Amino acid sequence: MFNLYLHQNEYETRYTPDSATAGLNSTPNQTSVSVEYRSRWTIQDIYNGTLHGDHQLSSKVKVDWTGVYSFAKQQIPDMATYKFDDTVKTSGGKITEKDSTVPIGTSNVTTHRWRHNTDQDWAGYGNISYKPSLFNREVEFQAGGLYRYKTRDNYDNQYEIQSSAPRHTPFHTIDEVPLYFQATGQNQGINTAETGNTYIAHEKIGAGYIQTKFMLTRALQVLGGVRVENTQQDYTTALPLTANEAFGTIHYTDVLPSAHLKYALTSKQAIRLSYFKSISRPGFGDLAPTQDNSNEQFTYLGNPHLKHVRADNLDLRYELFPGLADQILVGAFISTCRTRSNIM
Repeated sequence: MFNLYLHQNEYETRYTPDSATAGLNSTPNQTSVSVEYRSRWTIQDIYNGTLHGDHQLSSKVKVDWTGVYSFAKQQIPDMATYKFDDTVKTSGGKITEKDSTVPIGTSNVTTHRWRHNTDQDWAGYGNISYKPSLFNREVEFQAGGLYRYKTRDNYDNQYEIQSSAPRHTPFHTIDEVPLYFQATGQNQGINTAETGNTYIAHEKIGAGYIQTKFMLTRALQVLGGVRVENTQQDYTTALPLTANEAFGTIHYTDVLPSAHLKYALTSKQAIRLSYFKSISRPGFGDLAPTQDNSNEQFTYLGNPHLKHVRADNLDLRYELFPGLADQILVGAFISTCRTRSNIM
């Protein structure tokens, strides 16, 4: 049995002055600067419990199994930003002092964002292997499967409060500004509680495989098999049920064969040739119609029509083991990908 627990607190306070647009409201001796204050507190907890067993039932039969429970939680109680325009004195393009005769702010908006999510993962794995002797050679047959059930609960609430006064009404301290959550006209506060960013999603994966490994000749080892995976995913957002893509269900089944050949040139040299089919699934945040603009470089958008990727992979590798822990590996690979999905 293995258990792991991690806890992390992260505190961030940032002050960002930006004079990129200063030329719009600047003079040779006075510069306008856009100022942003940002604060964020992030709390994260991760737990994993794993129970594993190996059983030698006979000289030829072996069974192993694993049960896994994982839990992850992230909380951002309040990610807040405050923006306004400031004015400073300049000389020769350099800031000399703050202009005390000019109000410190002439436009303002305060943004708050509350976010938290939890992920739970239940998984079970099982394998059985049988090693009989056929034609005076040992052959290994192996079969197994897995079932995994994942759940994510994601909550996101963002709103902006602005001054009810005209946008360019000057002020000296923040307490002088009458900020309102809901005002009228162009200063109306924005609330985004009912969005695709708040959702519950599930993923169920069932898979099974069979494979065999044997020496075809004294120098050539063959390993081959096939795996079948069934995937079911669904999500339900906080959007009204009549909204487009407010909820969705996705399911697909994949047959994934593989074959591996190893030819021993000498006791220290070998050539490997492998083919296998694989898939890559989109995550919860990729499928739900989310929109996350907390990244400074880009806005992240979810896509309910995103399809999973299937790939055919071919690998060729030469191996040399001169001695001790030394090894020289030279290889090349080709991978071709295509998408396939059913959306309901």
